[in-house]
Amino acid sequence: MLYNILKIFISCTLFSVSAVKAQNPGLDSIYNKAGEFRKAGLFDSSIAYYQKSFELAQSLKDTLKSGNSMIGIGIAYDEKGNYDKALSFYFSALSIYEKIDNKLKIGGTLKNIGNVYRVLGDYKNGLKYLDQALDIQKSIKDSTRIAMVINDLGNLYLVQKDFDKAYKMYTMIITTYKKYVEDGINAYAYNNLGLVLIEYKKYAESLAYFEKSLEYMKKNEDNYGTALITGNKAELYYKMGDYPTALKFQLQNLQMAKDIKSDDILLNAYDNLSKIYQGMGDHGKAFFYLAAKMNIKDSIYKKDAAKNYAEMEAKYQNKVSQKEITVLNQRNEITSIQLAIQKRTKYFMIVVAGLILILAGFIYKAYKFNKNANTQLNSLNDKLEEANQSKVKLISIITHDLRSPISSLFHYIQLQKNKPVHIQQEDNEKLNKKVIASADNLLEVMEDLLIWSKSQMDHFEPYFEEVNASILLSEVADLNMPFAENKNIQLQKMISKDFDFLTDHNFIKIILRNLVSNAIKFTPPEGFVTISAEQDLNCIKLSVRDTGPGMATDGLFEWNGINSGSSGLGLRLVKEFTEKLKGTLSVQSQLNHGTEFLITLQREDVLKAN
Repeated sequence: MLYNILKIFISCTLFSVSAVKAQNPGLDSIYNKAGEFRKAGLFDSSIAYYQKSFELAQSLKDTLKSGNSMIGIGIAYDEKGNYDKALSFYFSALSIYEKIDNKLKIGGTLKNIGNVYRVLGDYKNGLKYLDQALDIQKSIKDSTRIAMVINDLGNLYLVQKDFDKAYKMYTMIITTYKKYVEDGINAYAYNNLGLVLIEYKKYAESLAYFEKSLEYMKKNEDNYGTALITGNKAELYYKMGDYPTALKFQLQNLQMAKDIKSDDILLNAYDNLSKIYQGMGDHGKAFFYLAAKMNIKDSIYKKDAAKNYAEMEAKYQNKVSQKEITVLNQRNEITSIQLAIQKRTKYFMIVVAGLILILAGFIYKAYKFNKNANTQLNSLNDKLEEANQSKVKLISIITHDLRSPISSLFHYIQLQKNKPVHIQQEDNEKLNKKVIASADNLLEVMEDLLIWSKSQMDHFEPYFEEVNASILLSEVADLNMPFAENKNIQLQKMISKDFDFLTDHNFIKIILRNLVSNAIKFTPPEGFVTISAEQDLNCIKLSVRDTGPGMATDGLFEWNGINSGSSGLGLRLVKEFTEKLKGTLSVQSQLNHGTEFLITLQREDVLKAN
């Protein structure tokens, strides 16, 4: 996704050893070696050496270099794509620098924290920390680091698609601040300008900036930056419709990502390869890389990641209060122990009686525990039975839904192979259309099966964030527009007033994609499919309406209602995802007058209260 394409390498010059006078040659050597490993993309080795540097700095009571080592570990995890650990080490370093009131280092650390929040999509916190960093750099009049923060603010605007502000920031770096920053910062500024120009469809200018940036990266032996720009060039050629060239650069980018073991670049590589192969008509490889993308995405973004980030910041902000509470608890413990000793000495018999009562309490709790455990076990057995029944139903669906398109594909291919001379041009075109249709059906079925299977995992839960209704409808419409145009169906969007609401972006997009895809599938040519969004005082309503033949709605979303003909696994997926978003799904259908699916979600303030 765009977030990972825009993931900007954090300059190691901010925390380099040259920023402070060397106090110990051995410490400096270990620290420099860690930086070399990180620059080469050997993140695990880099982290190990930074840890050694931190331990040696601690033994020498060198607070500044202890903080520098913490920052080094954080940056290595950041570039590796492990944002949870990166944020933890950044906050640890920030605490160290605040103790010695080193504003230069405080500003740089706030900058790194802001960048992590940007990558995670928490733009509010990202802007907050970057603004703090910019204020500090301006107060010490450090033009070099002011330029670095301006570059990161440009990245923040870019991922929010505010391209005009992003372009202004990057241009400011290579004009006003170019002489104050090292080649590495200018390289990323040129790269970012190339990304903005892609959005403006100025492809030639974009490619020129990418080449200029790549020249800097190779000169500095920056493997991470080289891999990043190679992927961006692949994205550029994909947008231009030059799929073979895009594939060439993307495969290079994939190998680079594997060599430097960077999960965020690898995730973006899988995503781009899926899109490129889809554009080239190779649906099998498109599905393969889509599955690879989803697998690695799960390993990066864990269920509790957002909670961990919030807890880290809260721990940092309330550190003093927590120390006071700890001291108070320790005093209370000491007092309790003293009282217990006194009571044991003076009231021995009372203590014995108390122990008997405690033992009886434990026995009662054990009984209650066993009873609850048996109840839970029975519940699990019921769920297991339900899961087994679901699997039986799912296997029957797979048997038909996968066998039919595969059988059709095999039949058409064999016909073209064995009797090509007997097939007229017109018939050949019809056969090709049928082959493509069968492949599209096969890919759709397999994608729904993969998503449904992942939804059955215990940790597959939604991550709620602000989503813009207009942008969401545009994304769903753009995704389904080619299918609508193939059937000469008008795909429309309706929204009276733009608004933001709280939901899981991926969940709601999957829901709407399935509903719109089904609507297009069952709407005859010259028909209409309309996606709409509105809000009132209590809820958000998203609707998909078509002018198709209508359908029977009884048992439509239940397992017994799923079949291989008209309604497949997609509708079951829609129902389960809507429930996970704490919403409701309803359908109204009238024979020969079309069908409307309505998703009703709680408003943001109601959802937060729950």
